Amino acid sequence: MKILYVTTFLVLSTGLFFTACSNDEDTISDEIVIPDEEVVEPVPLQISVSIAELTRSFITESGFKDNTSIGVSMMYVNGEDYGEGNKNQKYTSVGIGTNQVWKSAADVKVSSRSGYAVACYPYSEKNNDFTAIPIDNKDCVDYMYGSVAHVNRDKPQACLVMRHAMAGIMVRFSKTENYAGDESISNIRVSSKALGKKAVLNALKGTISNIENLNAALNFEETFTSITTNPEETTTEMITAVPNINEKVDMTLSFQIGQAENSIDIVENVAFAMGKIYVIDVEFRPGKLVVSNVSIYDWENNGNYEGFIRPEN
Repeated sequence: MKILYVTTFLVLSTGLFFTACSNDEDTISDEIVIPDEEVVEPVPLQISVSIAELTRSFITESGFKDNTSIGVSMMYVNGEDYGEGNKNQKYTSVGIGTNQVWKSAADVKVSSRSGYAVACYPYSEKNNDFTAIPIDNKDCVDYMYGSVAHVNRDKPQACLVMRHAMAGIMVRFSKTENYAGDESISNIRVSSKALGKKAVLNALKGTISNIENLNAALNFEETFTSITTNPEETTTEMITAVPNINEKVDMTLSFQIGQAENSIDIVENVAFAMGKIYVIDVEFRPGKLVVSNVSIYDWENNGNYEGFIRPEN
């Protein structure tokens, strides 16, 4: 089982300057502050982007890879454009690790009217509306978003914390010491009314809507020719899915043992959530095949173990 611990503090600016800022991510409200007098000359937005300690991420270096792009916008809570040139500006990383910097062809600028600095990963020129970004699990993209409120000419710094929009799913197979078989496993998949394939992400408010393909099969690529008592040796890579927070877990795990089809139902009163990783443990026992545990990890907090869903054995 591959576990990657990554701590990234990315500095985002048009040039090479660094700006330190201490503002935390603000809770979004409907308040829009409009001063009596607008300042004619806007100033460049000064942004730093941090990704909390990650594990099992698709970002496998010490940060974003070289030549990775994100989109940055200034906007208001109602989705109104902040102004010309401040919409989905492309920022691209140069270098890796602590020497990494971010460059853009043009500054995002802020005036005296307070707004929200919003970022999304990965960058797409099609993302003209940061309140309606299409997301899809097809290529296991680690969609991320972040926003900071009350950014204006007098407070042009924005410390963005990037969050995960998707849920992660993994499956681990093992056998007990007294299980004599040595099975091959293929065609692994999960399905649930609480998991979809496509949706719309609001990067400003951190919400998802219009979920499609609920209860469709979510396929893993791995095939295991044998199993051991160590589940780390037979663990799938993580796939992503859109969590439907309005549905409780009612999941079916299916796979083939040799040529025989097998399915296990997992029914629990727990909801899937954005930014969580769910690890399903399947155990071969004499005369019995069970899901022994479904562990929940926090994708954003160093992969910390949060608890489990324990189905009936």
